[in-house]
This record gives sequence, structure tokens and C-alpha cells, in this order.
Amino acid sequence: MKSLKKFRTQWVITTSLGYLLGFLSFILISAVASSIAPEAMADINRADIPQQLDPENLPDWLDRSTYEALYWHNLWKHLIMYPVFGALLGSLQSLVLKKYILKVWPWILASTFGFLIIISGELIQRHLVMGPHAGPVEPIFIVLGGGGFMGLFQWYWLKTQNITATKWLILWISGIILGIIVAIAFLMGLGALIGDAIASLEENAPKVAFGIELGLFGAVTGAVAGWISAKPLFQKLYEKENR
Repeated sequence: MKSLKKFRTQWVITTSLGYLLGFLSFILISAVASSIAPEAMADINRADIPQQLDPENLPDWLDRSTYEALYWHNLWKHLIMYPVFGALLGSLQSLVLKKYILKVWPWILASTFGFLIIISGELIQRHLVMGPHAGPVEPIFIVLGGGGFMGLFQWYWLKTQNITATKWLILWISGIILGIIVAIAFLMGLGALIGDAIASLEENAPKVAFGIELGLFGAVTGAVAGWISAKPLFQKLYEKENR
């Protein structure tokens, strides 16, 4: 079906770009946040912070007041980063959906809230969401947790519009999981091919290297999730349009 092919192409591009820009926005927001960080954090070397930081058993060099300043600074920073991520992703996807849905702002709102809500994990346990974590744990948590909640809220809104998109929701979440696997394999393969160049970039421009790695992780994950979820969503939207 020609229309499906066009929809899938647009859906893959916007979803991939949404995940890419979402992660890149983290870099910008973190840079702005660092410029207004509390003075107590000025002498902290982030590399010295344990990956599993226990608030009840802080390192000798990290006193309680500095730790609290660090934690609350990171909390409000994430309270900005996560909804911005969701808003970017939802807004780009809405460019494809506006042909089929009269009001796209609920889709964008659902995406924004879906990513914002994952920060509530901090109410269960400090650093559960924000880390510090080893390796790609936090990015995986963001794309899967945020993308999952986002899909759930969007599914519910579609249902209120008499569009039952359960198959799309299942394939959307499955696509994110598969996308994560593909993205990790892609980055590992890239490391095997140009490992020396990557190591050099990480040494000389660590923020640039980190941004590229995050961006590629998001772009690949989004592309796979978009490809897998496109057909069932298009079918439901097409049915709605032609009733």
C-alpha cells in the first residue's frame, strides 16, 4: 500500500529524529544548569562519584550538605530534561499525525507527561532514575520508561477518539525494546571498527563524544521502534478516516 509506505517512512524519520533531538537537548540543558550550579558543587569531580551512590553511606570526601545540593540540583535539571524530551518527540510525530487527527496537542501532551512521570521513581528510592548508573542504564531507562508511559497515555487518548490501537501499543513497546538491542549492537560494532578514533574523541572532547553516543543510541532506537509500530497505527488511523 503506497500510503502505508509513505506513512512508515515519515513515522520512522520523525520518531528517530525525536529520540535523537531529545538526547541532544540533555546536553544543552545540562550545560545551562552547570552554569547556575550551587557553589558547593564547584569542586566536585563527577568521575569520583560512585556509580551506586548510597545516600546513607556517602564517600568520605562528600559531606551531607554538598550531597543534598548536588541531588536537588540534578532533580530539577531532570524535571526539565524529561518533559522537553517528550515534547520534542511528540511534536515531531504529530507532524505525521495531523493529516489523520484534527487535534494533535493531546498526543504531544501525552508524550510530554509520559517522559515526565518516570521521574516519580525518585519517590521510591533516590537515584533509582537519575543515577549515577553504570554504562547505558539511564538512557535505556529513559527510552523504555518514557516511551512506554508515553505510548500508554497516547493509546488511552486514541481510545477516547474511538481508535482502538492496542496492537500498535504492543508493537511500539516491543519496538523500543528491540531498538535498544539493535542500538547497543550498533554502538558495539562501531566501537570495534573505529575504537581508536572513539577513544581519542572521548579523551579530547568527552562531552562531544558523549553527545554523539547518546544521539546515535536514540536515533537507532527510534528508527526501529518507528518501523515496527508504523503499520498498525496507520491501519487504525486509515480506518477512522474512511468510516
